[in-house]
Amino acid sequence: MRVLTFALLVSYVVMPSIVSAQASEVNLDELYVGGPDAPTILSVEYPDPEKWYKAGDVSFTWPLPEEVVAVAAEVVSDSETEPMESYRPPVSSLSVKSGEWSEGVQYLNVQFKNDEKWGPFASYKVMIDNTAPEPFSVQVALHNGNQQGVIVSAETTDELSGLSHFELSVNGASVQKVSVEEARRGYFTHIAGEGTQNIRMTAYDMAGNLRSETTPVLSLPPTTIDPGVNPVGYVASEPASLLVAIMAGLMLLTFGYLIYERQRYAVAVADLRREAEDIQTQMLRIFSALREEIYDQIGAINKKTRLTKKEKEAVDGLNKALTVSEKLLEKEIKDVKKLLK
Repeated sequence: MRVLTFALLVSYVVMPSIVSAQASEVNLDELYVGGPDAPTILSVEYPDPEKWYKAGDVSFTWPLPEEVVAVAAEVVSDSETEPMESYRPPVSSLSVKSGEWSEGVQYLNVQFKNDEKWGPFASYKVMIDNTAPEPFSVQVALHNGNQQGVIVSAETTDELSGLSHFELSVNGASVQKVSVEEARRGYFTHIAGEGTQNIRMTAYDMAGNLRSETTPVLSLPPTTIDPGVNPVGYVASEPASLLVAIMAGLMLLTFGYLIYERQRYAVAVADLRREAEDIQTQMLRIFSALREEIYDQIGAINKKTRLTKKEKEAVDGLNKALTVSEKLLEKEIKDVKKLLK
């Protein structure tokens, strides 16, 4: 009786454990030896397995070898799960409706079978996100500068695919693409009009889902500063005016220097003209005195009753010298006056 009980215990408890242990030691790849190769899965609607998509009607295709007699294809949550849904005769495509997708990561696993056995299966990853980013608020700050505009900031999250970018528009026009970092830090946008403006920020996730938020802002004309009342504030608000002021100052200095040099030159010419006139007067006086003295000498000589040949030649020479000297002196005085005009 005890021997029978022990035999039953071995057959029902020990033997299944041994079989299970032997099965676990078998290499899974060896299970598919002799079966068809794993299929190559393609999709036009979801061409990139590493990209997020919104749920839609999608078709998957794969080349079908002649040896294949059956196909197993199934959308599962684990890439290591062997597909159980089989098709006989074999199919070369599978369509999945939008409502059949689940949000998150899932896999289309496809497997071929020939006359002998099933081969290894292929896995095609599909990432689905149908949920828009979380609600958020748009923050607007005034821009301290000479450009009319505001600094817009926004921040939100998306749990599944993550944020892609933002789009910013003013009154529904001039859409600008803004990165997530720029939106978080603050993005400047120009505002041309005045009055109430609607600032719209739209957040997109990696699957193309979007959420928009709008906030109004009052746009005022830029304030002007009177340079007469507040010159420092005017220069600070108008950087170009500082450059204009510097250029105007330099031009004034240049003109002032030119006027000063011109006046100094005019004074020097006037002084030189006076000196020339004084020299002319003195030379005329000296020449007149010299001429009178020579004439006196000539007159004394001419009083003689009889002049020698040498005395007569001397008198003629003196008269000619006086005439030539007087002409040369007048010419030089005229040239000097001409230069000083």
